[in-house]
Amino acid sequence: MEKVRQGLQGIGRMIFSQCTELINPVMSRGLPPNLIAEDPGISLIFKGTDLNIAALTAELGFLAGPVNHVQTAEMGNQSLNSLALISARYTHTAIGVLSQLMAAHLIAVCQALDLRAMHIQFLELYRPQFYELVIEHYTAGGLIELTQCDKTLLGAESNLSNLPTPSANLTKPSKCSTDNLPNQTKSAALDELSELLWSQVLVSFDTTTSMDAEERFITIVKSLRPVLLDHAVLKKATDFVTRLEGFTNAVSLSMSDAWYSHRDAYLVHGDATAVLGTASRAMYAFVRQSLNVPLMATRNLSTPRTDELRHGSGVHGSQAPTVGSYTGAVYRALRDGTLAKVAVDILKTVV
Repeated sequence: MEKVRQGLQGIGRMIFSQCTELINPVMSRGLPPNLIAEDPGISLIFKGTDLNIAALTAELGFLAGPVNHVQTAEMGNQSLNSLALISARYTHTAIGVLSQLMAAHLIAVCQALDLRAMHIQFLELYRPQFYELVIEHYTAGGLIELTQCDKTLLGAESNLSNLPTPSANLTKPSKCSTDNLPNQTKSAALDELSELLWSQVLVSFDTTTSMDAEERFITIVKSLRPVLLDHAVLKKATDFVTRLEGFTNAVSLSMSDAWYSHRDAYLVHGDATAVLGTASRAMYAFVRQSLNVPLMATRNLSTPRTDELRHGSGVHGSQAPTVGSYTGAVYRALRDGTLAKVAVDILKTVV
């Protein structure tokens, strides 16, 4: 039994490490702090989960200790007596503690999956709008055009594979003439600028997760300035500052509006199954659909009243649902074997 408890402790430590990495923005590679769906300044939803899993992991460490308090029995006739039943009872307690830890971890994993899916879907939706803003602000007045033929032809050759038209139907331009180039190739310089700016946007998204949305998008837009300043053509424009100011203001406003509208819609109708694999999709669907555990957000949670606590209401209904009540639903599924059946079905599918 002692070896079993030590094994349970090892599993608990692994789960604790993984869950901590999800909650900590320094190690989660773009996930918000405390896995919040709103702004970090107004919500700390998974801070309690972080404290809870630490306490549960510490308790597993305590329970993993050996049971060696041997006492003499039968008026000294038995100098050693078995403590196997005590060890078994503590092992049963450790299993319950590990189940609580696994339930909290599963809730956090589903939250992280939703937040990652929401981020991916936002980038896919906003990218065309971002490119339109680049075109709007840096093609007016012929600022970016085919002024250097050799550079453009080189860009045309490197971008043939990315064109919608099959490359087999395209011929290499034989001379320095824009008439011989496809329409997509004529905008090679603009495409290059858009890709550089978009790459910087992706980097800035991962480094600004701890900021509120209003401050975050301003910071992201400011990170685009060095890219524009280093551009060989743009930095020589006489109206560079005016264009830069107009572009950054437009991007900041459009990104903020797009983010708020997409986030609000995802909190109501969000679904991460499109970006998940077979096993994770099945477990995610079980938590979200079978157990009715939603994406944790302020609008989905509330502080229970005394009468609700007394009567045990508010677990699945509209009355005072909490992170703890939803974690309890997953815990009960672990203990009664419902979740185990899902895990077995997953193994049958992937093995």
